[in-house]
Amino acid sequence: MPRHATPLQLARLAATLAALLGLLVLAGWALGIGALKSVVSGAVEMKANTAVGLVLAGVALFISACRSLPIWEFVSRTMALIVAALGLVTLSQYVFHRQLGIDELLFRDMANAFNAIPGRMSPYSAVALFAIGIALWLLAIRRLWMVVWLLSGLVACIGLVSLLGYAWGARELVTDDSAPPVALHAALAFALLGELERHDVWRKYAYSSD
Repeated sequence: MPRHATPLQLARLAATLAALLGLLVLAGWALGIGALKSVVSGAVEMKANTAVGLVLAGVALFISACRSLPIWEFVSRTMALIVAALGLVTLSQYVFHRQLGIDELLFRDMANAFNAIPGRMSPYSAVALFAIGIALWLLAIRRLWMVVWLLSGLVACIGLVSLLGYAWGARELVTDDSAPPVALHAALAFALLGELERHDVWRKYAYSSD
């Protein structure tokens, strides 16, 4: 194993960790294990739809990082579109004050903490999923690499700001005074996916003269 991990290896690692986090949270929802859903007792839970989005985004990024055959690129981009659609539809529910029936499609949400709308992910998580989905879908289009880089940076920023909020106990970031917060492990996944995809895109395109 190389002494220092390459950006490609880091992208694969981030993709794997994000997908595993999502699967663990889904297991928590299926088995009723609160620790898997919220990490810290009394904190906001990662919603099931967020977990699904992370699994799909992680798998899509892993496939993309492996430089697979065209059929796998199609699979990866299809997953990316589903992730983007999930984020966009959820965000539209906040914007238009509508209930489209997707929030509790998989599991009924009985949480007490920061749960004004049962089953609905944070609007910040919805923005992050939309951004990472579009970034993954555009990843194969070389001339749009800067758009991918900026979208990945937005995802990383959402994750990192939320993580700093937990570290500092910033009430404005980790409670629902203004909007439902991002769950701790969702913030970690967004930070990993966004930051390492950003570096991978920069490595592939910014210094390439192909």
